Amino acid sequence: MADFDDEDTVVETMVHRSLTRPDLLIGCERAPVVFLGAVAFAFAMILQKPLTMVAAVVIVALGIPMLRHFAKRDPQMYRVYTRHFMYQDEYSIHPSLARAPFLPIPQQRKKGSTT
Repeated sequence: MADFDDEDTVVETMVHRSLTRPDLLIGCERAPVVFLGAVAFAFAMILQKPLTMVAAVVIVALGIPMLRHFAKRDPQMYRVYTRHFMYQDEYSIHPSLARAPFLPIPQQRKKGSTT
């Protein structure tokens, strides 16, 4: 017969890094890189002036290392930061601004009263 160990022991299992860290694009979070690329594309291809083309190169040259640095510190920083601004600082006590507050319930008639 097999001998079972009935003691409560802590079993440590390794969690793969990909389960706790999001997929990164060029070592940065995906959304800021897409925004950075869109701005650089707009400056370089749409405006097509020498000054804006230089600005696009500078934006990418400075933006990517900064985003990599931020991703090393906290790989979910952008998601948390944007979620912070999705919620209001203060909520009304009423369900909506267009809806009037609840009125108090009128008193019930007393038993045997005809009024």
